Amino acid sequence: MDDINKAAVKKTDEQAGPLWEEYFADKSVENKNALLMHYLYLVKRIVLRMMPTYKNQSDYDDLLSNGVIGLMDAISKFDMLRNVKFETYASKRIQGEILDYMRKQDWISSSMRTRIKKVKQTYDSLSAQIGRQPSEQEVADVLDLTPNQVKEAVDNEYLYSIIHFESVISSNAGEEPIKVIDTLQDSDEDAMPEQHLEKKETLKLLTAVLDDLPENEKLVIDLYYRKELLLKEIAQVLNVSESRVSQIHSKAIKRIQEKMQIG
Repeated sequence: MDDINKAAVKKTDEQAGPLWEEYFADKSVENKNALLMHYLYLVKRIVLRMMPTYKNQSDYDDLLSNGVIGLMDAISKFDMLRNVKFETYASKRIQGEILDYMRKQDWISSSMRTRIKKVKQTYDSLSAQIGRQPSEQEVADVLDLTPNQVKEAVDNEYLYSIIHFESVISSNAGEEPIKVIDTLQDSDEDAMPEQHLEKKETLKLLTAVLDDLPENEKLVIDLYYRKELLLKEIAQVLNVSESRVSQIHSKAIKRIQEKMQIG
């Protein structure tokens, strides 16, 4: 392995460093698989963040398989000489691969979309009537559903908001599209090259929109996209249920999309 790659490897974590050295020396299937196994935790964590509950093991396996495809692609294309951590680079590719799969599969059925709308309307109307956040049981009683069916609708609304939050804001011919999720994660404007001036301007606009969010929505967005916490971890921080975090997240995303006129 040449001296340049050796220097770049030193920037990786101690455990992965030797694996990258072996991979750069010999890009064999065995060496690539060693890196794959080392970073597999990234795929599992992203799947859990994007889909905290799933209908069955098959759903989880499908998302995991597509996440692994994204991880393999990230390993193959990663340039260690760029000033980007592999974990950051790989996470975006993993999440992108999973989202593409979910969009193609039309993950949320039309009947579920109808239920999501009814559940959301009922939460809003009950909140106005009783002056507090209604429980799943209270919403279920109004709609003649079970609490589990209400929770499923809330979880799917959360999932739907994530899928559509990957909406492209704008793109010029021949340039890579700009996505909201990228601007949320690339918070350091000074690290962006001059050719990404449009992305800098988008970041400024998004920052202004985020500053106008209610405090609870702002905190959930920060913990989820910047701190990359799991839904259950955010629930622990806020001392609320995971379903409540899902609702706050969905409301925040809708508000951002409306103000930025996307989605």
